[in-house]
Amino acid sequence: MGKRLDIFLNVLINLINVSSPALLPIVEGLKALISQALETKNDVEVLPGLEAMNPESVFLKALNTVSYYEEELPRGFENTLAVISGSSKFSFNLNGLKVLLTKFFFKWEQNDLVVDTASMYQGARRKNGIQYFLDDGNNVNHFNYFTNKKTQDAILLALTSTTGRITTFKEMEIENYGALSRGVFGLDGGKLSSIKASGKKPIVLLLPGIMGSFLEKGNKPLWINYLSFAFGGLTKLKIENTDIKATGIIKTAYKDLVEYLSASYDVEAFPFDWRRPISESGSTLNQRITELQKFKQPISLVGHSMGGLVIRDMAINYPATWSWLNAQSHFKTILLGTPWMGSYRIPHVLSGMDSIIKQLDTIDFTSSRSRLINMFAQFPGLLGLLPIASGDIDFSNKKEWEVFAAATGLKWEIPGNSLLQEFSSFKRKVNSGLESLNHDNIIYVAGKDDQTVSGYMYENGQLKFQTTAEGDQSVTWETGIPKGINRQSSLYYTNATHGD
Repeated sequence: MGKRLDIFLNVLINLINVSSPALLPIVEGLKALISQALETKNDVEVLPGLEAMNPESVFLKALNTVSYYEEELPRGFENTLAVISGSSKFSFNLNGLKVLLTKFFFKWEQNDLVVDTASMYQGARRKNGIQYFLDDGNNVNHFNYFTNKKTQDAILLALTSTTGRITTFKEMEIENYGALSRGVFGLDGGKLSSIKASGKKPIVLLLPGIMGSFLEKGNKPLWINYLSFAFGGLTKLKIENTDIKATGIIKTAYKDLVEYLSASYDVEAFPFDWRRPISESGSTLNQRITELQKFKQPISLVGHSMGGLVIRDMAINYPATWSWLNAQSHFKTILLGTPWMGSYRIPHVLSGMDSIIKQLDTIDFTSSRSRLINMFAQFPGLLGLLPIASGDIDFSNKKEWEVFAAATGLKWEIPGNSLLQEFSSFKRKVNSGLESLNHDNIIYVAGKDDQTVSGYMYENGQLKFQTTAEGDQSVTWETGIPKGINRQSSLYYTNATHGD
């Protein structure tokens, strides 16, 4: 249902009106109830049923986990899924007017006045194709399936069929579960292995964002593995586990970009362990660029989110490599929503209020939210995404962490002294290095969303987060856009959120 539910509930609120004063308290109460439903519809702790109907639902992610590896075929249940679907047809009467309005509501896609028809063909994976009966008459709507003669007969056929093939039903073969799931459920998952550059075309190194790299331990997937998450698999990511390797990038997030760029470039994905210090990934990136120089092909860099910080680290700590890159003809570094000077979404995650931590907490039946935050707070890579500008909150200050942790109302260990000292050194080095960094060939693409966390304050010991409309949901324009770039020629805005 997603954003269309927002529209529907808002319209419903504005349509409710009565002239009788005696009914006004009831109407106002109903409006308040609908408003609260709208506000909490994606919160699994309040309205789990509505949340499960959201395309971004964590329940759907677990139910429809994309296959781990590019070459794997999805496994499915042996039993048959029979679908009775409906699509309302326009006619010149009052019902036709309702259909016309809902066609507009559903952006002219097929629907039964409540659910878009394409979504009806989903569900848990089946080994065999889905069988469906579509009724697209002018009397079809979401509430008539049990009274409509056509769909009554179809339901009876499906229930009484003794053969594998239900007569009058059509069969839908689902050949590409990854693409189908991505389109309807918005799932993130699957592994896109890194293909090494051949040296026959110009080279693009693609660096994913935080949590955008596929992590494995002994050839077993740890991130992303939704089913494993449900049984405590998330805690296997703790920083003490040093035998975890980044072996690819998240397929559903980056496959389209890789395929698009591959028409003109050798696209080599650069996965990295986003738990580890950014400096480690920056060093590895420097080594890879040095290795690729043997091909004598132009090399360009594309960094999404945290991937751009790995590029920043390499540029600051390996100035000879950065100078060589910039000396190339037509060299470009493209940053997509990179938190160049940090992001206040990281404190929002560690507060336990962010949708990311809420979803992970919901899907992990064995770990508490505090336990997950406790693990994330020890990731040097995560701390490397914190705001570091001179006017920002000083996250190298232990006292600030103590006050912050207490204000969350959760019990978790703040980063230790050594980790805070490392962050303090990291912060000074980045700020110092940026003063002389060559920004000439850096292009920044900034996204736009309704709200992006821009800071926080304390009120009566409680955390209060501030937001701005100038950001992409994760990174504000203020902390994301590098000060040193030419804003006239090297800055682009797009109407897309951080993960799009």
